[in-house]
Amino acid sequence: MGRFEAETDRLKCKPERTTKKIYSYASKTALQTVGQFTAVVEIPGCQTTADFVVIEGNGQPILSKKTAMELGVLRIGLPDHTCNKMSDTVTEFVSCHSQLFEGVGKLANYEVQLHISPEVRPVVQNARRVPYGLRDKVVNKLQNLLKQGIIEPAEGPTPWVSPVVIVPKSSDAVRICVDMRQANKAIYRERHPIPTVDETLHELNQSTVFSKLDLRLGFHQLVLHKDSRVITTFATHLGLFR
Repeated sequence: MGRFEAETDRLKCKPERTTKKIYSYASKTALQTVGQFTAVVEIPGCQTTADFVVIEGNGQPILSKKTAMELGVLRIGLPDHTCNKMSDTVTEFVSCHSQLFEGVGKLANYEVQLHISPEVRPVVQNARRVPYGLRDKVVNKLQNLLKQGIIEPAEGPTPWVSPVVIVPKSSDAVRICVDMRQANKAIYRERHPIPTVDETLHELNQSTVFSKLDLRLGFHQLVLHKDSRVITTFATHLGLFR
């Protein structure tokens, strides 16, 4: 009797042959399988029935997502106690914590400083025409950005002026983009080394809690230093802003 049959006999479960293919992480070559069996998996206070696929060689047992959730050792989604009730939708979660989703956040005690080369001659570009069908939407968007403190009127003479590009969104609103190609030629780049995937996985070693953060209007939450705002001046049919 082979090792696989001996082990399943010890567990008092029926061994079976399998055609299932199992792949290790980032591999395109299937592992060599010996067979499969069904057994009861139990932890204190909970148990479930699971199908096990046995591979050739040594390795650690791995629970599937389905088995882990049935045993209660893996939870995906919001906890049941959120807002003292079961939260099944994002809308319910947002309503429970509405104060966290109002307005635009601001990174505290930090201002972004742009390094502008004095050797590059400033460029003043004319405003591009905005289609009449989009002008009302552009006005509403600009007023909203002013109200939120994201942009401000550019007063007095300015050596830099860039045009805007109006991009219609699927929600029937518009996105105001600034064509900064000329201005970018005067910016000294800050170089930051980006860690590789292997380095990131090494830092996550032995970590047990993971989260995902998605900043709403993330770039608008960084305040520009007053000396750096002049190069961001842009032209619209309502005037100059920065």
